[in-house]
Amino acid sequence: MKKKITTILALVILSLIGWQMEAQVFEDFESGYPAGWTNYQTESDDPGFVITTSQAYSGTQSVYHNDDNLAAISTSWMVTNVNTIAEGVNDYLSFWYRQNYTPTYYVYSGVYISTASGDPIANPDDFVELQEFNGDFGYSEDEWTEYTLSLTSYVGEDVYLAFKYEGDFDHEFYIDDFSLEPIPTCPKPTSLALDNITANSVDVNWVAGNDETEWELVYGAPGFDPETEGETISITDGTPSETITDLDSETDYEVYVIAICGTDDESDYVGPESFTTAISCPAPTGISLDGITTSSLDISWNAGGSETEWVIIYGAPGFDTETEGETIQDTDGTPGETISSLSSGTDYEIYVKAVCSTDDESSLVGPVLFNTATLVDCGVGPVSENFCYGNNEDLQIDYVSSDGSSLNLVINSGFLESCCDDFIVLDSDGTELFNSGGDISGQSFQSTGDQITVIIDSDGSVNCSDNGYDPIDYTVSCATCINPEASYTVVEDCQNGPQFTIDVDLTSIGDATDVTIEDNQGNSEIASATGVYNFGPYANGTLVEFTIENNQDPNCVITSDEFTQVYCEEVSIDCSAAPTTENFCYGNNEDIQIDYISTDGSSLNLVVNSGFLEACCDDFIVLDSDGTELFNSGGDISGQSFQST
Repeated sequence: MKKKITTILALVILSLIGWQMEAQVFEDFESGYPAGWTNYQTESDDPGFVITTSQAYSGTQSVYHNDDNLAAISTSWMVTNVNTIAEGVNDYLSFWYRQNYTPTYYVYSGVYISTASGDPIANPDDFVELQEFNGDFGYSEDEWTEYTLSLTSYVGEDVYLAFKYEGDFDHEFYIDDFSLEPIPTCPKPTSLALDNITANSVDVNWVAGNDETEWELVYGAPGFDPETEGETISITDGTPSETITDLDSETDYEVYVIAICGTDDESDYVGPESFTTAISCPAPTGISLDGITTSSLDISWNAGGSETEWVIIYGAPGFDTETEGETIQDTDGTPGETISSLSSGTDYEIYVKAVCSTDDESSLVGPVLFNTATLVDCGVGPVSENFCYGNNEDLQIDYVSSDGSSLNLVINSGFLESCCDDFIVLDSDGTELFNSGGDISGQSFQSTGDQITVIIDSDGSVNCSDNGYDPIDYTVSCATCINPEASYTVVEDCQNGPQFTIDVDLTSIGDATDVTIEDNQGNSEIASATGVYNFGPYANGTLVEFTIENNQDPNCVITSDEFTQVYCEEVSIDCSAAPTTENFCYGNNEDIQIDYISTDGSSLNLVVNSGFLEACCDDFIVLDSDGTELFNSGGDISGQSFQST
């Protein structure tokens, strides 16, 4: 009797073991790393697959391989415990995967199966790739994607499932909700996709999960529950596609699809796929303003769609487009109009919108800021401007004379950020007369026609208002005379000392009888004819600026740029005269060499009274007559002295 009881118990135990091996599996990793699963790595510093809370398809945890910075590229495996595949029990593999930092850093991610050993390092040939998750299949970058596979070909076999990762400080690979379950009687559709999104419709396409011929589409607002909410469309024609119509324009939607395989036999929902319907009446683009005069301008734009009517609204800066401003209806089918009866020298804002039908208009496009040309009345007198410019300034002011005369522009004062902000002057034909930042005081210009233009172009960092710069102050007047013309050349005069002169080449005195040429150092000369006039000498480093003024009409005066000579490359030292002194600041990437030579062959003494250079990277070097290096250093060089041989 005892023997019989023992046999029965053994049969029961074997039966229980067989049931466990053929059981369904579901692992959501919420309880940690699964018991019986094993990690294998080729590199000792590779931590392998671990539990993480940074991403999860469901719950709060998943398993992943991080983009660890290793000593070398590692091959890492996560292998499940052994499972016996049984038909209708666990013959359907499903899991969700996600990856980060692909495609830039992707090396390898995939899923494998083995019917032999469970050790892919010792027995790599036992493991067969089921799918690589590369770009061709789908990286699933920063989103979760479900992978499913029928395992019916493995029914009756003991199998290990494994996930493989290769990399070194490369991509990340996440796995969640791993399961071995029965093949669904009604598989989910796949490849849900949206096309041809319009203002009120969208085409939805998918691939049948099996041989089903009926489906349901459910759509609604983002976040809706497809089980209880949304709109449903039944598809019974056997074609896995449908067009959803009667949607609201400019609206966000989500859509799901479910397969209907028979009575009480439906798949799980696939989705959501999100989309936003288009604008029903697209707004115009590319607004352009041209031909701005003292009282009118031409405006044009590109149609947003097929519309043939538009509305133009303009008014003072900041006006309310709903209740203020002037309105022009453009109904000729051509996107453009001329706006007239504007005020001279006035700022305006202008908007455009499309009219697609009686109750369908686009949003307003704008505002585009412009100002009409300022009329300079030659019978009244000059126009003066004084203002501080701001950040991101894009200001253009056109000045037009009342009688067709040329215009004079004189900048009385003003400063702009030297590196990045510009004061620009254009002649009547658009020729650029000036384009610079920094101190623009004293500049003067004369147009060749009846118009002159001022442009302020600034970046977003520094401006006049916030930095205490001198405001821009200038005067525009009708030209009652013709400006003189001149060019300037710096002439080295180092044989007579560390100095220079400047040749002023007066090429025209305009309509004056004579002009006065004057520098900012107190020197002047009256000239009644063209020619070259030499000024100087000036000590090296002196900033020299010239004005040339019509002596018969002070409205015609021109001002030069500043000129200087920083140093002489070779300086003669007169031993019978006083010592030569140099004083200057060096700049970036400076490569200066100055040779000093005595006039009577005497040795020379060099005394550094003061000075400092960047200690790490800049050098003050002294060479003897034969090229021997006497000194080479940065930092504080004050008090150093040397005598040549």
